[in-house]
Amino acid sequence: MSWNIGSTAPSLTSAGESQNDFLPKHPAALSEEEVWQKYVQKRADRDLEAFRKIREGQTAPNIAIFFIGPFWLAYRKLYFEAFCWFVIVLGVDFVLPLFIDSPSAIDSISKGIASLVNGLLMIYANNLYLNKIKKLDVMGAILRQGDPERWEIYARKKGGTSVLAVFLTIFFLFAALLFLPA
Repeated sequence: MSWNIGSTAPSLTSAGESQNDFLPKHPAALSEEEVWQKYVQKRADRDLEAFRKIREGQTAPNIAIFFIGPFWLAYRKLYFEAFCWFVIVLGVDFVLPLFIDSPSAIDSISKGIASLVNGLLMIYANNLYLNKIKKLDVMGAILRQGDPERWEIYARKKGGTSVLAVFLTIFFLFAALLFLPA
C-alpha cells in the first residue's frame, strides 16, 4: 500500500499499479471498423465501405435513399432526421397553397423541393449515419472498457435497424397526405 502525497488516506494500489489496472479489460481491443460493425449489424459490409470512404474524405452517396429517403432513415433509427424530412417536404405542401394559387405551380415546386431534399440525403445520409454511430459510441466506449457484455447489448439495442419504424413512417406519411390541401 502506498501513500499519496497530500492525501490523508492510503491509496488502494500497491507501488507500480494504477487504479485503472483494477478495471476489467475488454478481451480484445476493437478497431474502429469493428465498433462500427457492431452498431450497423445488418448488411454491414456496404455501410463499412461507405464509412471508409467518408473517413478518407470522399463522398459516399447512397442512390437508394433518393427514392426511399425517410424510410431508410427510419430503418436505420435516424428518427430525428426522418422527422426533419417530413417537416421540410410535407411542410412545403402545407405552406405553398397559402401563397400560390396555381395547383400546377404548387405541384412543381413541391416535387422540386422533395427532389432537392432527397438528393442531399443521397449524398449525406451515410455521413449522418456514421455521426450517429460515433455519438452512440461515446457511452459505448465507457461500457466497452468496463463491461464488454453490457456493451454488446447496448450496441445491439441502440444500433441496428427497426422495421417497426418503417411501418410507422408509412403510417405517418399516409396520415399526413390525408390532411394535405387538395
